[in-house]
Amino acid sequence: MSANLNTSVSGTHSAITSPQCINPTTQKIGQTFAYCLLSIVSLAGNIFMGITVYSSKTLRKPTKLFMANMAISDLLYPIFLFPKNLTQLYRGQYFWSVSGRLGETLCKLVPFLADAFNAVSILSVVLIAMERYRAVVFPFRSPLGSKFCALSIIATWTTSMALHLPYLFAFSLMEHSEEKKCEPQWKKTFEDSFPFETYICAGSILIFFIPLFVTILLYVIIILKLKSQMTPGEQSANALTHRAEREWKVLKMSIAIVMTIREMSLNENTSNNGTHPVMPPALCFNPVTRRIGETIAYCLLFVVSLVGNSFIVIIVPKTKTVRRATNILIVNMAASDLLYPIFLFPKNLTEVYLHSGLVSGDVGETLCKLVPFIADVSTSVSILSLVLIAVDRFGTVVFPLRTPFIGSKLCRFLLLATWIISLAFHLPYLFAFSLVEYTEGTKCALQWNEALGDTLSLKNYILGACISLVYIPLFLIFLLYLIIILKLKPQTTPGEQSANAVKRRVKRELKVLKMSIAIVLGFTICRIPLTIRLLLLFFPPNISMIESCGFKYFAYVSHFLNHSYCAINPCIYFIFSGNYREGLKYLFGLRNSSSK
Repeated sequence: MSANLNTSVSGTHSAITSPQCINPTTQKIGQTFAYCLLSIVSLAGNIFMGITVYSSKTLRKPTKLFMANMAISDLLYPIFLFPKNLTQLYRGQYFWSVSGRLGETLCKLVPFLADAFNAVSILSVVLIAMERYRAVVFPFRSPLGSKFCALSIIATWTTSMALHLPYLFAFSLMEHSEEKKCEPQWKKTFEDSFPFETYICAGSILIFFIPLFVTILLYVIIILKLKSQMTPGEQSANALTHRAEREWKVLKMSIAIVMTIREMSLNENTSNNGTHPVMPPALCFNPVTRRIGETIAYCLLFVVSLVGNSFIVIIVPKTKTVRRATNILIVNMAASDLLYPIFLFPKNLTEVYLHSGLVSGDVGETLCKLVPFIADVSTSVSILSLVLIAVDRFGTVVFPLRTPFIGSKLCRFLLLATWIISLAFHLPYLFAFSLVEYTEGTKCALQWNEALGDTLSLKNYILGACISLVYIPLFLIFLLYLIIILKLKPQTTPGEQSANAVKRRVKRELKVLKMSIAIVLGFTICRIPLTIRLLLLFFPPNISMIESCGFKYFAYVSHFLNHSYCAINPCIYFIFSGNYREGLKYLFGLRNSSSK
C-alpha cells in the first residue's frame, strides 16, 4: 500500500507533554547526583586520555590523536556547562548568578563554547572514520602525517567556533523581577536578516546529519572491504588473521564512539544544551525549508531509482551468470520499482509546489486514476516477487538435488501472475480516484463512497490489502528464511564427497541468502511503517493520537521511507552481489565478454 489512500487530517498540532512522574525534590536530588558523577568521570577520564596519548609513543597515531582531540573538547564541556546546569536546576531556567561585565561575558561564552565543543567531537568522529577508511581500504599507502593531523584538528575547532559565532551576539543578560537571566535575544539581534529557525536547521544539517551520513557511509565501506583476503606482503594466513583482528578491534571502538556521539547529539538537539529555548521540531519544517528538502530528496530518489533499476533490468539478460530464477524475479521487482520514479515522483514534486494537479481535463482525469493505481500495483508486485524469491531459495537450499522449484516456464507464468493479481486487487482505484475542484485548485482525491457506495467499505479494503498483500506474504517469507537458515549447515550431500565442495556450496548459498534477507529487511523497514500509519488512520485508538504532532511526523517519515525503497533496492543488489557488480563493469566495457 502507498500513501495514495491517505486521508489528510487537518487541524493544529496538539502539544505533547509528558506527565510529571517524579516530584521536584527527588528530581533535583537525582540530577544533582548525576551532574556531579558525570563531572568527576568526564574530568578524570578525559584528562587520563590526553595524558596517555601524549606520554605513549605507540599511541601517537592519527586515530588516537583525533580521539585526544575529542577528549580535550569533552574535558572543557563539563568545566563550562555542568556548573551552569546545576545553578539553573535550583534557581530556574536561564538564571545567571554572575552579573556585570563578567556575567555578560560568561553568558555569551558558556553556550558558545558548549555547542562548539559538541561540534568538535562530531567532526573528530568524521576524521577518525576517514583515517580508518584510508588504513583499511588502502593499507599500503603511507599513513596520515603529523602536519595533516594537526591541520585537521585545528580545522575542527575553527569550523565549530565559526558556525557558533552568532551565539556571541545573540545571548545577553536580561533583568527579570530583580533577577538576572541569560537568554538568547535572536530576533532583537538579527531581526529578519538571519532567522533562528534557519540557523538551527542549517546547523543540524552541517554539524550533525551530513557528518553522521559520511561517517556511516565510510564505515559501511570499511566493513565490506574488511574481509579475510590476502594482501601483497602477507604470505601467511596468520599474518592475515592478525591484521584483520587488529583492524576489527579499532573498527569496533570507532563505531562505538559514533553510536555514542549520535545518541548524545540527538539528546542535545532535543534540549539544545539548556542554553536556549527548546526548539519544537516543526520549526525545521517551515514551508520554504520543507520544499527545498523534499525537492532534493525526490530528485535524488528519482535519479538513484531510475538509474539503479534500469541497470538491473539491463544486466540480467546480458550476463549469463545471473540468468537464474532468483535474479529473474529480482528483475521483475526492478521493473516494478521503475514505475515509481516515472509516474509517482513527478506528481509528488508538482504537489509540493502547486498543492494541486498540473494537468486537468480528460488527460488529468486519466492520470489521476492511473498514477495511484500503478504506484500501488508496483508495491504489490515487489512483495509477491519477494515471496517467490523465498520459495526459490527454499527449494534450492532444503532440496539441493531436486529439480528447481521454479523452472524457466513456471517462472514466466509466476511473473505474469504477480502482475495480474496486483492489477486485479487495485482495480477499485480506477473508479475511486477522481479530479475534484477546490477553492485552491483542482486536486486528485479519493472519492470512495461516491464511486463504490456500500458495496465495498474503504476500511475493509485497507484492512484486507494490508493483511493479504503485506503481512501474510512477509510472514511466509520470514518462515521460509528461518527454515533455510536452520537447514543451511555444512552437511555433505550425495555427490559432494569432499569437505571443500560442501564449504563452497554453503558459502555460495549464504551469499545469495544474505542478499535476499537484505532485500526483505529493506522492504520491511521501508513499507511496514506506512501500513501501520494507514491502519492507525482508519482504526484509531483515539482521535487525539491522530491529531498529535508525533503522529504527523510519523506519517511524514513513513511516506518518505515508502518512496525510498525503490532507490534502496538496486543499491542492495550491487552491494551484496559480486555478479551484479561484474555485470555492471561488463556493461561499461570494463570486463571482457569472455568472463561472462
